[in-house]
Amino acid sequence: MKKLKVILVFVSIISIAFVLNLLAQSGNGDIFERINRVLAEKDLATIKKADDLLKQADNKLKEVEKEEEKFEKFFPKKANKGERKAVDAKILRIEAGDLRAKAYSAKFKVYKSKLESEKFEYAEDEQLAKELLAEAEKSLNSGNSLLKSYMGIKKSDLKDAQYAKIQKDMAKVLEMQEFALDKTAEAYEIWFQQNEKKMKEMAENEAWVSAQNSNSINAYQAYLSKFPYGAHAGEAKTRISQLQEDERIAAEEEERKRLAESEKTKTSGVWFEVQVMAVTKQAKPEAITKVYKGSENVREFQDDGWFKYSVGKFQSYKEAKDFKTSTGVKGAFVVAFQDEQPISVREAKKLVKNN
Repeated sequence: MKKLKVILVFVSIISIAFVLNLLAQSGNGDIFERINRVLAEKDLATIKKADDLLKQADNKLKEVEKEEEKFEKFFPKKANKGERKAVDAKILRIEAGDLRAKAYSAKFKVYKSKLESEKFEYAEDEQLAKELLAEAEKSLNSGNSLLKSYMGIKKSDLKDAQYAKIQKDMAKVLEMQEFALDKTAEAYEIWFQQNEKKMKEMAENEAWVSAQNSNSINAYQAYLSKFPYGAHAGEAKTRISQLQEDERIAAEEEERKRLAESEKTKTSGVWFEVQVMAVTKQAKPEAITKVYKGSENVREFQDDGWFKYSVGKFQSYKEAKDFKTSTGVKGAFVVAFQDEQPISVREAKKLVKNN
């Protein structure tokens, strides 16, 4: 008896929980309130009638609880007597299930008709919404089919029907009906998100156009920071890589030009050096170091059949003259060059002055 009582209470709790959950779905500040706000007056009237049917079903379930107190004591020792005593409760449960079925079917018909008449911005979203509605309708029809097997049963036939099975089947019907409403809500959620999705898409397109117009690494990175999984995320990453490569190549080219210009500066124009040595035959390094013991590089050049050696490179005669005394070479003197060719100091001074 205790075992059956537990079963009866458990199934009753499930049934009531489903009803309360659905009522909460229909009446609280959730998606069904949003749906109702877009319905026409006649459709709202249908929804209200459906809610009234749900309240009636809930009242019948409360009557069932009172009936259960009358017959639960007969289980399990006098199960047959218990089943006969439970006939009224069985009828009430079936009637409650029928009321719920009419309510859910009416609601679904309204919701389905309304959504099918609305325009979707995105074809893939419309298709998904249709699939959800089809899934909802299939579940609703399955629940109605199970319920239909109990419709038209005579009171005399219910004497032998198992009360626990009726409870279980009615809970299953309600579960399928609730599932149908959940899927309907999901379909509507997709529709409600159309404007938000459209606004986000417009914002993303504007950000992408801005990034393209700027065509800079920072602009593409700014786009990715806002839309890391956006429609143009892959292209933005590719453009960043390309621009970084362009910057690298440009930097290398700039460095090459700088070095070339630096080298050109070294090998062209007019400048002065300090000659520290001149011999008729090319001097060996050790012979040069005996004469010039400084740290500057010694440059060799030929002039009038002589091998001459000089140090330093100065843009003015004064700089070269000041440096001459620091070489420590007796007889050192300033020499001049133009484009690597030796010229007279006098001529070089004039050229430098004119420049």
